[in-house]
Amino acid sequence: MSAASGRYAFAVSTGSTCAWTASKDVSWVDIAPGSGQGDTPMILVVAQNETRDARTVTVTVNGQATRIVQNGIGCSYSVSPSSLDLNADTTSGSVTLTATPGCTWTASSSESWIRVLPASGSGSGTIVLDITPNPGDVRHAFLTIGGQRVNVTQQGRG
Repeated sequence: MSAASGRYAFAVSTGSTCAWTASKDVSWVDIAPGSGQGDTPMILVVAQNETRDARTVTVTVNGQATRIVQNGIGCSYSVSPSSLDLNADTTSGSVTLTATPGCTWTASSSESWIRVLPASGSGSGTIVLDITPNPGDVRHAFLTIGGQRVNVTQQGRG
């Protein structure tokens, strides 16, 4: 099942006079109703999984166990700004990375005149840019941060 919270319908199928009891082994799941008799529609209420790791619940009805896996959240990344237009004398800058907590990333530059710090990390953060002033013509580079591209243009002195 997905990492999102939700309500999942299932049913107990048994003889009309057979009593049953349902249980679960984790606190992030509720079952309604928890007991009954005969065929009964039921709801499994699952809390959202806030972690990257999948987690498991075992639902047991009268000794019959069913294992259910809830997926973890996936990693997502976004950068701001997505482009930089710098003057010839610019020596520093920054890009903000928004990432899913616990998700790792790397940061790099296509050109040696921009150094990114740090070059890797986890979760959201600010990537600092160490930029060499441009003594010549307009130049272009791109940064790759968490798989996202940031286009960089630095004006020249000419």
